[in-house]
Amino acid sequence: MKRAVKHSIMAFLTVSLALIFTIDADAQEPNGMAKLTIKSLDESGNPVPDTKITVVFSQTVTEQGREGEKICVGYSDSDGLFTAIAETTGRINYALEKRGYYTSGKKLNVLFSSDYNLEDGRWEPWNPTLELMIKKKENPVPMYAKHQYGEIPVLGKPVGYDLIVGDYVSPYGRGKVSDFIFMVNYKGQQNKGQESSVEITFSNPRDGLIEFIPDPEDKSRLKIPKQAPTDGYQSRFEYQRISRAGKPRTRGTVETKGYRDYQNFIFRVRSETSENGSITLANYGKIRGPFNLQYKHRGNPILSFTYYFNPDHSRNLEFDTGKNYLKQLRGMERVHNP
Repeated sequence: MKRAVKHSIMAFLTVSLALIFTIDADAQEPNGMAKLTIKSLDESGNPVPDTKITVVFSQTVTEQGREGEKICVGYSDSDGLFTAIAETTGRINYALEKRGYYTSGKKLNVLFSSDYNLEDGRWEPWNPTLELMIKKKENPVPMYAKHQYGEIPVLGKPVGYDLIVGDYVSPYGRGKVSDFIFMVNYKGQQNKGQESSVEITFSNPRDGLIEFIPDPEDKSRLKIPKQAPTDGYQSRFEYQRISRAGKPRTRGTVETKGYRDYQNFIFRVRSETSENGSITLANYGKIRGPFNLQYKHRGNPILSFTYYFNPDHSRNLEFDTGKNYLKQLRGMERVHNP
């Protein structure tokens, strides 16, 4: 688990600089001194001392304009503050880590921000305080977690998916319980326009989904609330995608319905009710990211989603990334985020 956390932090702080921030030699960006203070805050807005804070400053370091980096690492004081200073082209990444908390990270590009200016060799405003929230781990628990990716087995017919088994139900797979029921419709041809829809329904009257859109300023690895709501679940969700081929030398268009940026879901399944309709037992979980439908040149479209199923019947949505009940997962099926 420690290796997975370190890998994600380095991917955010270092690999992104190497891949995204390559500079053209003919458009070399100047370095300027930058000083900033990072403030680590908890979910209530209180300072979090002893937070490990890593700040990566991008730098133009060669005559060819290739970009390097300056890494500053330290710990927040009693007021949650850590100050870093270095030359930079204006691209800055920073991340917060602390034992018992979920890592947070953010990118700052002062070069293209109207709030910052390069004056007399340094970035102004000088030493702004940048607040970033770090969420405390309350009760991470083992779950069934998987990134499902593969062809939908059948078009135009309902097919169940078993979240514990991690497969479609018989006769299309090894599953036994239809936690999600998918019906995918598709028509069209590659490069000639396509239309598809995914309908998701459930086996029990009180089962359903709640759409959750996180705050864009929430940069924590934990994107979805720690507890599932008691009500508000919708028994049906539909996603539509229509692509129209463009004319020669023009791009086609894509229209979607039911999809929004940063879309996530919380779900309730396997619910049991009393005679008066109140829930006596249920399982809760979450979908990190949207349900995606991808076209193929041949065969049925690919349906993908990343789910977390809590079997303990509580509304707890915190996943212990080191304790996945699904053991025989291939590389891309494995889930590393909480």
